[in-house]
Amino acid sequence: MDFEYINGRITRGRGIASGRGFDPNNSRITDSIRKQKPYFEGIVPEISKVFNGTINIDISPREFEILRPDYEVSCEWEKEIYEKFWFVRTILHHDNSLHVGLLYYPCPGYLKKHKNTIIEFLADWIVGIKIDDSVTIRYSPEQFRII
Repeated sequence: MDFEYINGRITRGRGIASGRGFDPNNSRITDSIRKQKPYFEGIVPEISKVFNGTINIDISPREFEILRPDYEVSCEWEKEIYEKFWFVRTILHHDNSLHVGLLYYPCPGYLKKHKNTIIEFLADWIVGIKIDDSVTIRYSPEQFRII
C-alpha cells in the first residue's frame, strides 16, 4: 500500500475533548472523549488505549477530506447530542518517533466548529509533544486526501 504525508503544526484546541474546556453554550459538553468511548468501544477496538483528548494538528492553508473511514459510529453521547464520527487509522511522526493512532472526525454538526484545516488525532499519551511542534501525518490516499 502506498502512503502519502502531510506536515502540520500542533495547535491548541478548545479543550472540550480532554475536559479542560467546555462549550460556552452548554457546560455539559466537556470531557467528550471519555464520554464517547463507551459508544466507540464495540466498533473501534483501539479506542480503549487512547488518551482522553485529541492532538490538534493545523495543516492550513491546506484542507483534508475523508474518502473512506475505517470506522463509523453514530451515537447520542450526551443528552440530546447526536453525532456521527469517522475514524481513520494513521501514523503521527513526531520528534523521530512514530505513534499509531486514529484520525478522529466528528462529522459536521453541533460541535464541529473548525474547518477541515485541523486534524484531530487520537493516540496513547505522547511524552514531550507540545503546542507549535512540527509533526507529519502518514495516511492512505485511498482513505484521506489533502486539498
